[in-house]
Amino acid sequence: MEYSWLILAYGTNMIAGTIASGLWIWFFKNYSTYFSAKYRNIPKSLKLFLFTSCLPAALIITFGSIIFSLYFFITNDETDIIFKVIRLTVAMGAQHLRGSLVVLVIERIVSTVDLEKHSKRLPGFGLFIVLTLCSYLSSLLYMIPSITLIILHILIIVIAKILSMRNRKMYNLLAYRVSLRQRYQIVENIKILVILWPKIVIFTVVGPLGVIAAATYNFSTGGVAPTCLFLITYNLAFILILMYKMKNIVKIKSRIVSIGEKKSQVISPLGQKLPIYVTTDTYFVSLQQQWN
Repeated sequence: MEYSWLILAYGTNMIAGTIASGLWIWFFKNYSTYFSAKYRNIPKSLKLFLFTSCLPAALIITFGSIIFSLYFFITNDETDIIFKVIRLTVAMGAQHLRGSLVVLVIERIVSTVDLEKHSKRLPGFGLFIVLTLCSYLSSLLYMIPSITLIILHILIIVIAKILSMRNRKMYNLLAYRVSLRQRYQIVENIKILVILWPKIVIFTVVGPLGVIAAATYNFSTGGVAPTCLFLITYNLAFILILMYKMKNIVKIKSRIVSIGEKKSQVISPLGQKLPIYVTTDTYFVSLQQQWN
């Protein structure tokens, strides 16, 4: 590939990584507002998994892509050993994040099939250990063929959508024909899938575009596409995800009441208004205590 195209590719990657890094910094300054509002009703084990597995992988990709491009501009050599080490680290980070999403989807499949005993089989910290171990082992699969990666992305989004539809259907059809524990598990599944769905869609649709572009270029020209090509679209996916989070944070902040708590009509997981007027936190905490 011509050197001018390499410069353009690595320059674009560096710009995308810089924008994504700036959005990450802004998010961390405001994450407490978003975290308390969006994640208050999901299990602590999953919260811990998201912050110790998914988040580090995303940061490795974003900040690693900047270092990746900077080092290329310094050496102008994609065969340099340090360059290859950086590429390996970022590639494993991308696979780790992808593997984490697969692990989350599989865990939700299990929780949907085994409503009654899921929380008993792997309670609390045990679930966190299993999810984390599986996600980190998945990072070793970073060398799998591009077509396999694309199929994996498609499976993630399809299965997540099926799970969401399945749990919503069970929520409506089963109603009070199941135990409170089972109904609580259905509600938990819906909430987790609602939170993860926008991120899954963006990451699984936008993320692999760089891999597809590189594979297409290699096949059609017989040459080798720039190594950074896959990072450009991953960073673009993070930019879109963080902009989505930014919109939610601004919306949440606009609803915060400066003095005291505002009591409002509680909204169910499916968006239905319940005949009770208390703070949403108070309602769900009380409901969870009854179910436990």
